[in-house]
Amino acid sequence: MVELYHFYCFRSASGSFLKAKNIDVRPLLTLDEAAKIKALLREYLELGGFPEVVLNEMKTKILKEYSDLILFRDFIERHSVKNIEIARFIHSFILQNFSREVSIASLFKKAMDGGMKVAKDTVYSYVSNLEDTVSFFFLKKYSEKAYLRETWPKKIYLCDTGLSKAVRFHEDIGKLMENIVFSRVEEDAEQKSPTRVFLLERYWRKGG
Repeated sequence: MVELYHFYCFRSASGSFLKAKNIDVRPLLTLDEAAKIKALLREYLELGGFPEVVLNEMKTKILKEYSDLILFRDFIERHSVKNIEIARFIHSFILQNFSREVSIASLFKKAMDGGMKVAKDTVYSYVSNLEDTVSFFFLKKYSEKAYLRETWPKKIYLCDTGLSKAVRFHEDIGKLMENIVFSRVEEDAEQKSPTRVFLLERYWRKGG
């Protein structure tokens, strides 16, 4: 299997994606060329840019394998997680709610409503473990007040939108596009300052 991530989990960028598809982007395009690029943009949004996925026909199957690898190896095994049911629930919930604000309280309530017995501190701990996989980013809300920056909710982004394919019930192009923009900005920032692993730490929401 092709290596899942490069060091900071930023995979084939859009330029490399188009190159892998043998597309030469020029300033002037024919209508057919522009339509083809738009179709490939839709594919990139929905399936992401992992090299093995881009170059393989069994895209959804591979993405499911990647998602399971993160869940079991990087999350459950690495952190010796005991409550597998809660681990699966949190992993799936986060994948389904990328580009959205999520709070520990809402996660805890969803788990309780689903009949799962778990302590709120365990939910918090498991979310921290999940973030440690370097596959998920939890951005703090921007505020000049430190105590407000440290409180939840936080906004979730994925290192690759394709990871959500196996659990995505509908295509929300706006959320997919937002996540792609986040990934690109983070990648550009990392290239300019390679000594820092995570450079984007805040998000801004109009209206407070």
